[in-house]
Amino acid sequence: MEARVTGGILNRLKFGSGPWNRWRQENPDVAIVLDGADLNGMILTGVNFSRASLRGASLHATNLMNADLRYADMTGANLVEADLIAAKLEGAILTGANLREADLLGADMAGARCSDGDLKGALHVPLFARVSHRFTVPAERVYDAFLDVTMARRFLYASPTGEIVRAELDPHVGGAYVITDRRTGADVEHTGTYLELDRPRRIVFTMFVPGYSTSPDRVTVEIVPIEGGCEVALTHEMLPDYAPYVDATIRAYTDHLSMLETVLA
Repeated sequence: MEARVTGGILNRLKFGSGPWNRWRQENPDVAIVLDGADLNGMILTGVNFSRASLRGASLHATNLMNADLRYADMTGANLVEADLIAAKLEGAILTGANLREADLLGADMAGARCSDGDLKGALHVPLFARVSHRFTVPAERVYDAFLDVTMARRFLYASPTGEIVRAELDPHVGGAYVITDRRTGADVEHTGTYLELDRPRRIVFTMFVPGYSTSPDRVTVEIVPIEGGCEVALTHEMLPDYAPYVDATIRAYTDHLSMLETVLA
């Protein structure tokens, strides 16, 4: 069933995110179509717009902090000065959207469809280090390797010349991990929390390096089964301040996945 832009739909939003989200929870099969809607300046903190169609909608200066916009279609939307702090934008379509002075601090943009031009003028645009690797083993084996401490310590955050001296994993959503690599006498600790675990296709976790990081980064591992094995796409999302480290991060993850191939051989 599809709910198009009507006075009733827009009135639901005027009561705020709480009633709207409850209505969506009670009506999970209703497709939300808000194409061209005027949502300017509304306070929609934490609103559930997941998979909604907002093509050409106007959200100028709208408060969308912590909003769930996963897989929403915002093609051509006006998001000028929108507050998208910590918004979930995974898989969202932002092609042709105007994001001038929109605040993306802490937003999860893994898999979002947009160009550098679409993000021009936005604030706190995250950076992405992306790598991919094909494996000749089933997706389940690759997925399990990331969460099995005896295997993870052999490739994840391990440097070619270092030594993993500590590895602890609590692989459930909300669980934590610690991996410490001793490099030229100095211990480099990697810590984080598991955010999403969907065997065998997706793992999402934070990553923080004490003494180096100022805030946690986000790492997304997507595993796609293909003929003869699977393909891994790993995305490390980081703050703009770390632009000088993107290339080094890509090289490190390329090494990690190559080491994982050896582990699984």
